[in-house]
Amino acid sequence: MRWWKVVVGVAVVVTASWFFLPRNDRPLNQREHMFHSHDWCVETSIKGQPFLRVWDELDKVVSACEKWAHFNIAAFTALGDANGTKYHLLPSNVQDPLHESIVLSIGIGLHITHEQSLKKLCPTCKFVGIDPIRNDNQEVYSKIGVFYPFFLSDAVVQVPLSEDKENGTTQVYIGGTIVEFVTFIKRFIKSNTIDQIFLDANYQLLKYFLSDGALNAANIVVCQINFNANQPDIDELMTFINFVIKLLGERRYALFRVFNIDGGAGRTVVFINFDSSFCIDKYMLHKGSLVVP
Repeated sequence: MRWWKVVVGVAVVVTASWFFLPRNDRPLNQREHMFHSHDWCVETSIKGQPFLRVWDELDKVVSACEKWAHFNIAAFTALGDANGTKYHLLPSNVQDPLHESIVLSIGIGLHITHEQSLKKLCPTCKFVGIDPIRNDNQEVYSKIGVFYPFFLSDAVVQVPLSEDKENGTTQVYIGGTIVEFVTFIKRFIKSNTIDQIFLDANYQLLKYFLSDGALNAANIVVCQINFNANQPDIDELMTFINFVIKLLGERRYALFRVFNIDGGAGRTVVFINFDSSFCIDKYMLHKGSLVVP
């Protein structure tokens, strides 16, 4: 029997015993119990395991924990194309102007099929694309939203115009501006709530989503994240898995819908914020939602 099956089986027995454990001096409600149990199931299954084993088995672990916690996985809307599938939870009424949603695409790479699919389903969504390579990305993304030729980072740096001639191709970084993540949100988004982030292999931004990260310090709420881990090297792999373990331990985000991309060399992972009242009210209380079948 595979190691993750054994651990998930143990999680079923142990977690059932702490349904009424207090959180902030009160018992968990049913919704909180589902998410806490799911996080604990995944965390316990991967913590202490070799990183390469976690990488290989993460999709199976998460799938097993999803089924055990009885989430309504059908609530996820699949946005698929030849480059893989992303998932999004829709609000109860996507036509309601009060449900205007902000979607950030961090790293575009000339691909906006997922965003186009979401725009058809959510006409009130406001799309913002960020990519340091302006060539063609601006023209492509401007069809659905606003484009910024920046690289989002954890530092504020100005770099000169440069060219990347690796692999025989030339990509011009016009402006060459590296913008700190929170600074970008405050200056250009001007909102404390972000509904969805499509984040493409920018590992240095992962720490922003932790409870001690700069987003939380700035009172900025992110409800959903689709993160693409594209063929990570060993340092990126360690950053990613350490982040996942710490995030799960905080019991603020839940990990869903892990699937392989790039022929198994990459992963797309979905994180859902179940700690924010804004996210809960908008995405989890209506019939057909993740926790209300």
